[in-house]
Amino acid sequence: MLDANATLVLDDSPDVEITFDLDDSTPKPRRAVKKKPTKKPNLINDPVIAICIDEQFPYCVTAADLYTSTRGLWHLGQERAEHAKYAFAVYEGEIKEVYEIERWLPATKVFSDFWIARLARQGRTIHADEHTGTYEFIGHPAPEDIRKKYVGHKLPKRHHGNPIMYFNC
Repeated sequence: MLDANATLVLDDSPDVEITFDLDDSTPKPRRAVKKKPTKKPNLINDPVIAICIDEQFPYCVTAADLYTSTRGLWHLGQERAEHAKYAFAVYEGEIKEVYEIERWLPATKVFSDFWIARLARQGRTIHADEHTGTYEFIGHPAPEDIRKKYVGHKLPKRHHGNPIMYFNC
């Protein structure tokens, strides 16, 4: 037997519930039950480009692999990227490492063994003209105070397939 009342919770507005009396179908707002607050991500106040490396992370055995997978072969907004001071290596929304960016280069300038192997696993070979519009950065691990500030924190959820997120740049 069906209950005469139904409750609708809107995804865009989790603090509002609308109750319907199925007998007259007139919406009757009522006070919402507050959800538990989630832990908010650390405030990012530096110019940062966050790079999601979910596909590459399982192959990152060493710190050098993590750096290489974070720095290379990205389609991105070059002007925005050049304003970024730091790059985050992000896996499943969590910041795994922070790198200080020295400069950006077209991806055809410096190919690492890591990327050559990754492309080979996909059955692809590297052609200089194939990577037009892709870039990689040259950098090093960020200073310890910056790493402590960000490593281990979660980023806001992405709502699109782009692996690049920009903050303050």
